[in-house]
Amino acid sequence: MPLGSKAYVILKGNKITNNTVTADTYHAMGGGIWLVCNGLLANNMISCNSIIHNATDYQGNSGGVGCYSSPTDRRKIIVEFNSINHN
Repeated sequence: MPLGSKAYVILKGNKITNNTVTADTYHAMGGGIWLVCNGLLANNMISCNSIIHNATDYQGNSGGVGCYSSPTDRRKIIVEFNSINHN
């Protein structure tokens, strides 16, 4: 999303289960959810998600839920009333 965007993602009342991200190069992020924009994550069941990351020079993050905001590009991310387990 463009810097300063007012767009908002709403993920509400979902079942996010049994997902896998597999990467041999670069970064692997968010086996279940990787949120890098303004958003609401509410009343979801997020379970049994994973990352398989085979690269040695980059990283893997957030088998279940990951959110990102930086000091220069702030995001409003609300996470409430979710069941997050076995990721």
